[in-house]
Amino acid sequence: MINKNLTSIIDDIIKGNLGLFFGAGVSINSGIPTTNIILKKILSALNMSIYSKQLIALNYPFESFMEELSLHLDIDNFLNIFLEGQPNHFNFLVKKLIDKGIVKNLMTTNFDLLIEKTPDLNLNNILVDEKSFRNIDDNTINYIKIHGCASKKNTIRTTMSQIFKKQLREGRSNAINYFFKESNIKNILVLGYSCSDNIDITPIIKNISGSKSQIIFIEHSDKNILKVFNINKHILFNNFQGKWIKCNTDTFLEECYDKIFGVSIPYKISKFDIDKYFDFKNIKVGIPELILGNIFFKNSKFDISKVIYEKALLSNKLEKKEKADIYTQLTEVYYNIYLNDDLKKVPDYIYNLAIDLYEELKDNYGLGQIFNHIGHIKSGLKLYDEAEKTYNLAESYFKKVNNKYRIAQILINKGHVYLTKYENTKNQVDFEKSKDFFYKSDKYFRNSGYIFEFAILLYNRGCLWAVKPKSKRLALKYLEESKRYSFIIGDQEGVKLCKEKIKELNSTK
Repeated sequence: MINKNLTSIIDDIIKGNLGLFFGAGVSINSGIPTTNIILKKILSALNMSIYSKQLIALNYPFESFMEELSLHLDIDNFLNIFLEGQPNHFNFLVKKLIDKGIVKNLMTTNFDLLIEKTPDLNLNNILVDEKSFRNIDDNTINYIKIHGCASKKNTIRTTMSQIFKKQLREGRSNAINYFFKESNIKNILVLGYSCSDNIDITPIIKNISGSKSQIIFIEHSDKNILKVFNINKHILFNNFQGKWIKCNTDTFLEECYDKIFGVSIPYKISKFDIDKYFDFKNIKVGIPELILGNIFFKNSKFDISKVIYEKALLSNKLEKKEKADIYTQLTEVYYNIYLNDDLKKVPDYIYNLAIDLYEELKDNYGLGQIFNHIGHIKSGLKLYDEAEKTYNLAESYFKKVNNKYRIAQILINKGHVYLTKYENTKNQVDFEKSKDFFYKSDKYFRNSGYIFEFAILLYNRGCLWAVKPKSKRLALKYLEESKRYSFIIGDQEGVKLCKEKIKELNSTK
């Protein structure tokens, strides 16, 4: 890289009134592992490394993975990894820029404490959660940690439901709008950021218009190259003015330090022992299989899920609860495998074993789950009355444990039963019942944070209105929304179904 090629870019940076927006890429040299390394370490701790290549190939969102992990294990110790690490050359550059009065505001997606650990870097307004974002102050430097901080674990937004929850989402939305538009920052330097926060950050940035801030986006390349484009060619920042630079981030930081301060940047790669943070204590037999099996299931890799679950059942150390849960998940796997073949092939002994175990354990939640899955089979066999009775039974068990999430899920399923009935009978009563069930479920899921189920609900609502020719626009609206959320969570089959339905609708007059 040649200094003169960066002169105008660095000149823009040193004009002052600068905002810094940075992601995980700037923390790698401090020893904070990347998400791929974290995934591999977790799989190793679960003795499931054999599936690491297949999991990474899914491009499954990290937040969705953490969601599944947190349902079965205590992840508090793992989160302590973000308390580690030592400041690197990026943090020293930030300190120098602040000392020189160049930086106005900072925003990061990172949980770590590297900025806070930087010697003699004192920031008075560090904002780490949605409530504190209300305290943004134009008269000082704001350091906004948009996904929370490792020093306050209750602020960390690492699971999909935490990120998607409406009341939390709104606080972040306001902070992002402030940073990229309302603060009137002259230039915003974006680096170490993958642009992959498709729920709570990138959609907000995409919708910002009329901002006077210029974007300087550094896209990292391992190669020693320098390519400069107009930022309006970038899919995320196309409503802004500025520059999109492809280069090696470390080299860029060195060039900045040298040009602005006339000295070489302090550069040191830090490492620390990360293995101790992946010790998930007292993991019960069958839990790793449930975690991985569920992830592959949600990505429609039913054959892989089946192998994982059936392998777990071979263990003589499997306790009754985990055995029942695996039988329950296997029931749903078989349902999906035979859905387009013959649902009579679903082995009934599997779900009967689950029922027997849950009854022995007096596990009302488990009974609700297995009867919910049996309801799917009845519905698929077009035994609509039996399906509704089975769903009602499942709902009664969920009510005993006051599980509103599962009750709302049952409402989707009952709505689907009446939608299918209407498609066969054209009875308006069935249509109205389906619409009512979906509406009631929507009231819960739209603000709940459970994006997987919300995407399913939206798809069903799209299919419901698709049967009414005059409601084509509304149907397409729901289907497009479902497709977007399915894409975000990595549900490839969900995306495929939405695309097929949208294509079908668009082919009709």
